[in-house]
Amino acid sequence: MSLQRRIENSWQGLSPSERKIAVLLEQNQQIVVSHSVAEIATMASVSKATVSRFFRSLGYDDHMAARLELRSSRESGVPVQLTSITPPEALQEEWQNLVQAHKDFDRQESALADAVLAAENIYILGFRNGYPAARHLRQQLVQLRSRVSLLPAAGQTLAEDMVDIGARDLVILMGFRRRIKSFKPLIQGLNRQLGQQQLVLLTDPTGSGYGQWVGTTVICPLGAQQPMDNYSVVFSLISRLVNTVAERAGSLKRIQQIKTLYEELDELDL
Repeated sequence: MSLQRRIENSWQGLSPSERKIAVLLEQNQQIVVSHSVAEIATMASVSKATVSRFFRSLGYDDHMAARLELRSSRESGVPVQLTSITPPEALQEEWQNLVQAHKDFDRQESALADAVLAAENIYILGFRNGYPAARHLRQQLVQLRSRVSLLPAAGQTLAEDMVDIGARDLVILMGFRRRIKSFKPLIQGLNRQLGQQQLVLLTDPTGSGYGQWVGTTVICPLGAQQPMDNYSVVFSLISRLVNTVAERAGSLKRIQQIKTLYEELDELDL
């Protein structure tokens, strides 16, 4: 249960002094992680004993238990602000994540690009925050090769499309933290249907455990210092992959055909 929900559920039973703490923390939950009991007491103009009593009133053993819960929530993807971070510090974290992810991708890039070109069909699956990345990857690859599909279709279930996926196809899944509950059974089902080597997973470090069912796991750190996840690594690796595929594809015939159709249909403002 979140801190906010605990406060809401306990509000009627809180004393006036405890409610002062509740109001303070509702405005900035970061305080629980970044400040001590004494500091919270000073900020709320209450005693340290009142702060300790407040956390017990919410169902925590103590302030430390609340702090650990908030840290764990952020690591699982819950958008809460845990620390103060300046734009340069955020940029530095992003840069470090990009450098590490690209270094790790060095050993995966070649085989993955070959698999993309060799597959009879490519199916790209993305849910929640993984959907925009899946859609972007499909839009890039479809300029380079045919038979690239995005699943599931809007408002539809997966079973009708999964039944057609064969052993010569490649499935690329996007599964980032706070995944849908059916993500694990989906990967396990695809593993039984296709085998491990035909499955590729792009995920954050919390999804590394799914690697036992896929042939390639591409880890994309999303950051932890800011309340909202940062998907720059995801889109950067997608860009790297599709450009490698483009180089290895060699022929620009398909791109030229698409360009001709753009002109004939007058679709783009060029």
